[in-house]
Amino acid sequence: MEALKAHAAVESATERRARTLQPLQGQPPYDLIEVDALRDQLDALAAQRAALGLAVKSLDAEVEGGVQARAAADANLRLRRQQSARVRDGDDVAQMRAEVELAELQAQVAELEVVQADAARRRARERLAALSEPIAQFEREITRVRGQQRLDEAGLAKVLKDVAAERQRISAERAKLTEQLARRETEMAAPDAARAHEVEIGFRTIAALRELAALERGKEGLWRMRQEALATTDDIARKRAMAATLGRLIEEVLVQQRSAAEHGELLRSELRAQQALVRGLPADDPARSGEQRVLEALQTQLGVLERLHESFHRGAVLLTRSRTDLGLTDRPESASGWLEHVQAVLGEGFARVWNYELFSATETTTVDGRVVTVDHSVTVGKSLGVLMLFGLGYWAAGRLSRTLIALMARRLHLSSHLARALRGWVKAILLLVVVLLVLRVARIPLTAFAFLGGALAIGVGFGAQNVIKNLISGVIILFERKIRVGDIISVGGMSGTVIDVDLRATTVRGFDGIDAIVPNSTLLENQISN
Repeated sequence: MEALKAHAAVESATERRARTLQPLQGQPPYDLIEVDALRDQLDALAAQRAALGLAVKSLDAEVEGGVQARAAADANLRLRRQQSARVRDGDDVAQMRAEVELAELQAQVAELEVVQADAARRRARERLAALSEPIAQFEREITRVRGQQRLDEAGLAKVLKDVAAERQRISAERAKLTEQLARRETEMAAPDAARAHEVEIGFRTIAALRELAALERGKEGLWRMRQEALATTDDIARKRAMAATLGRLIEEVLVQQRSAAEHGELLRSELRAQQALVRGLPADDPARSGEQRVLEALQTQLGVLERLHESFHRGAVLLTRSRTDLGLTDRPESASGWLEHVQAVLGEGFARVWNYELFSATETTTVDGRVVTVDHSVTVGKSLGVLMLFGLGYWAAGRLSRTLIALMARRLHLSSHLARALRGWVKAILLLVVVLLVLRVARIPLTAFAFLGGALAIGVGFGAQNVIKNLISGVIILFERKIRVGDIISVGGMSGTVIDVDLRATTVRGFDGIDAIVPNSTLLENQISN
């Protein structure tokens, strides 16, 4: 995380130059090499934006965790101070003073970590915001020159010369490594497991270099294909055939790139194991030098594999750009292709709707005189997840309340009406706990509902006033049992039999068979004849 903060905090001159757009001058057609240079700059900026986006998310989580850690440290400090104020014995006073000092130090460290993480996040956000306009400028410039670039013979010759030079360097490197392996094989007079392993790794490295050289040879044909693709203007059928060929080549290169990446991961694990083995050997152990050479051979092979992976990536980029330069829209050629296209479109649309942000809640806290904010995004997916969890919690709360009150009714011999009232209260408390747990699991703070506004809160307060008064009155009636089911009462000029006593109201059935709902507060505030 320290490296991430340093990366987010420092902006080099190279990055500032990479954001500077140099528009192509003159009249079209434009040089393909110059257009590719713009595309490379755009790809670098897009990669930087993606990395900064991940950095900001990571720093958001770090700030949130730091704020929680600081709150816990402050609570611990208050507790230690209260305990220290109650201690009177001499030894206990010294111990509590030390604990208070430790709690103060922990609180200061937590506060400093929050400040540092918030500063790193602010700088990362500033850099991320600064990338938006340069990326848009590069995209507009590339869109402007698309379909108007050409690769002449002079430009092609320069590119092919660079490719040939790279291939010669790879060949020289392979020849040098082959010579070293030949010497190693002649030195193997007696069986030596480490030396044999070193030679085996060397042969694998030579094979990777051979593959890298073959890939560089393939780039010559790829650049000639790009020149031909740019020269093909009016022949739509030929363009489609060329686009299909390029599409197949892209798939093959991507498969090889994934294979190289997987091979690289396996080699990194082998390299870590070899490093642990070398570290575990004493300095005077005769086997240490042989294992060290094996480690160096593994590092050389890993470097070649990384170059091979990068070469596959560049090849895929060149093929994709060649296909894009044809100016054809990607259109499926078969029913299965159309099905995959529809699935991709639907999947992309579903992901966009699922991650759509409905609103964002912001919690603020003051640390060292600075306001630190913690943002909580509420998306459609998170809202649906909350509803599903709440539905499950509602079912569980109802089931648990029924089981618990049934057990209490059997043990305490409660009446059915009292049991029903208690079940309602227990269910309400459990539902409140479910709501708080669901919001915490979904990482949605209660402040997210502050947008409801004070007017709505006041309205709910006035509306709930009578409800709460009747609920409390119902509890009093149920526990005092001054009015029970079956009693004949007279209230408000009406006489009848009590048929139900609920939490909010009591049902009285008149002698004419008509039921009246009487609020429980009326039964307590007025004179009742029973």
